Amino acid sequence: SAGEFVNFLVLISLGKHRTFSGEIFMSYLVLYSILRFTVEFFRGDVERGFILPNLSVSQGISLAVFLTGIIGLSVLRWREKTS
Repeated sequence: SAGEFVNFLVLISLGKHRTFSGEIFMSYLVLYSILRFTVEFFRGDVERGFILPNLSVSQGISLAVFLTGIIGLSVLRWREKTS
């Protein structure tokens, strides 16, 4: 919960300086996926399954969400500059 509170503070400060529509949502995807990826290292649930020896399914999903956020930020930023 402390990590989510930090994410909240970062998003609030980003909201004050928002440059394009969708920036806050995509930033949340990036921040949350980083937090979730890190937290998964400390969980002891072996029944969740693993993609690779040191990469859980949840971490794989976090990587996909991270990439989605980065691509979304890039596309939205590009769209804002071209319009």
